[in-house]
Amino acid sequence: MSDLSPHECMERLFADTFCILAVYANEEQTLKRFV
Repeated sequence: MSDLSPHECMERLFADTFCILAVYANEEQTLKRFV
């Protein structure tokens, strides 16, 4: 395992957070469609 630099670690963290938010927003839209 290679060590990530702090900058790379932050980029990875932001990417993961954005992915989670995108999935959450997508699920919310899907729920609103059914309600």
